[in-house]
Amino acid sequence: MSGGQKARIQRGRAMHTERDIYVLDDPLSAVDAHVGSYLIDKCISGVLKGTIVILMTNQLQFLDRADKVIALENGRITAQGTCAEIREQGVNFDQFIIKSDKKAAEKKLKKVEVKEAEKTDDDNAKQIITEEGQETGGIKFMLSVKSLRSLTPMGIMIMSLLYVVTAEAVSSIHG
Repeated sequence: MSGGQKARIQRGRAMHTERDIYVLDDPLSAVDAHVGSYLIDKCISGVLKGTIVILMTNQLQFLDRADKVIALENGRITAQGTCAEIREQGVNFDQFIIKSDKKAAEKKLKKVEVKEAEKTDDDNAKQIITEEGQETGGIKFMLSVKSLRSLTPMGIMIMSLLYVVTAEAVSSIHG
């Protein structure tokens, strides 16, 4: 699975658990503007409405939807309050945007807006998955061992391994 697909699974799991507080660490990072807006509307402001949600993100276009904003720079709080209060204090949110990322984000947003005008939501979803790509290759050996160990007691795993080795040895001698 791609990073974006893994992130979607994690967000889905979070949405289907009942918690008092949700801490979401940049859940919008691996999605485009269309999907990010959908997640804010339907999940964070929808399903999780009425709960405490701590959302850490660099997606500044959603700041005005927050009850409280805390801006950090080098691990220190530089501003806090509602979005309007922070702006009244003279804080320019553009200072928090990395300039090269801002240009790339603007280009991507323009592409998405054009696609939205031309396609249906289903086509957009297919396009998003296509653009993400997928990791390819086999499952790493140690991951397989860890997964197997978590599901099977060690004694059964050793006996199974001995059985397979013995069966292969007998098969190669008689075959």
